[in-house]
Amino acid sequence: MSNKEISLKHALSQQIDNSKGHARRNYRWAYGFTLAGAAASALATLIIAFGESENLKEITAIIAALPAAAMLIESRLRLEERSRWHWHKTKKLQALERSLQYEGIADEEISKKWSDLEIELEEGWIGLNREV
Repeated sequence: MSNKEISLKHALSQQIDNSKGHARRNYRWAYGFTLAGAAASALATLIIAFGESENLKEITAIIAALPAAAMLIESRLRLEERSRWHWHKTKKLQALERSLQYEGIADEEISKKWSDLEIELEEGWIGLNREV
C-alpha cells in the first residue's frame, strides 16, 4: 500500500468519523428538544392541576411556553433532517472506503468520486429556510 493510499484512506476515515459525529449529535439534539418539550408540557399540567397556581403563575407560564419553543427551535434547525443527511454522507463515504480497500480501485478514481460526491451532497444540504 502506497503512502498516497494510506493518506487517502486516512482522510476518508476522518471524514466518516466526522460525519458520524454530526449525525449522532444532530439526532440527540432533536430527540432532546422533543423530550424537553414533552416534559415541560407535563410539568406545566401538573403544576396547574396540583399546585397553587397563583403562587406559581409566572413559573408556570414560562414552563408552558417551553414546548412551543422547543418545537420551533427543532423545526427551524431541522436537526433530524440534518442527521439523516449526515448518515447518508457517512454511508456514501464508507462505500468509497470499501472500494479503496477491497476493490482495488485506483486512488485517482476514488478521489474523483469523492469530489463528485461532495458536490452532489452539497446540493442536498439542509439549510435553515424551508421551501414553501
